Amino acid sequence: MKNRLIIGVHDAEKEHFKNFKNKDFPNYALMKKSAWHKAKGDKVEEKRLSYRVML
Repeated sequence: MKNRLIIGVHDAEKEHFKNFKNKDFPNYALMKKSAWHKAKGDKVEEKRLSYRVML
């Protein structure tokens, strides 16, 4: 039995461009990695990171 992984992906560009209009485009690099892992039978989840910048 193969070990299956749970892969968490986060689109940092989506967070960066959230305040811009008409900047809702897919991240093809994440899509390609996600498809590769799904083809291997791994579980892929979108992760939303919550963090604060300390100044």
